[in-house]
Amino acid sequence: MSMRSLFKSIITEFHQGNWPKPIPRNLDLPTLPAHVRKAIIFIGMRRSGKSWTMYQIMQMLLQQGINKTQCLYINFSDERLLNMQAQDFQDILDAYYELYPEYVDYPAGQLHFFFDEIQEIAGWEKFIRRLLDTESAKLYISGSSAKMLSSEIATVLRGRTLVREIFPFDFRVYLRAYATEVEVNHHLTSKKKSVLRHHL
Repeated sequence: MSMRSLFKSIITEFHQGNWPKPIPRNLDLPTLPAHVRKAIIFIGMRRSGKSWTMYQIMQMLLQQGINKTQCLYINFSDERLLNMQAQDFQDILDAYYELYPEYVDYPAGQLHFFFDEIQEIAGWEKFIRRLLDTESAKLYISGSSAKMLSSEIATVLRGRTLVREIFPFDFRVYLRAYATEVEVNHHLTSKKKSVLRHHL
């Protein structure tokens, strides 16, 4: 199977599947005008929630009326991409636009490209720079902080990024996820304090 055909399969599977609904986190994401070309990059240790943060953004986009097919998501830790090389990045765009030719000249800011664990492919920076120069899609990128330091990203992408570090759940998010009976406020009864200590 050619890389382009493989990407068509991956993209189709993604659009036909059910997207996860993660526990909402507080995301500090600026609203950028459509003509501002910056990639939003999520870095963090493994299993800190970078992929789930991307899914949270996708769910938010769906609630705003964006069609599923307007989101392109590729997870580069997919074992089917073990032999991928930098020159194969173009096949992602070719596969996507062959599946959805109506999006070739879509208005700026209406397409959303999510590239998860992109650091797995050497030379990814040049591909992202080219997308920022030639595509009108909004770009969301994730990578392990062990391989993607914010200072290095700023250098290779020449300041065309907004970097957000993702951490594992803090206690407040944990409570939101697993202890929905506890509402944290300034007036806690003794019983609620006991429940909080239990979860802590």
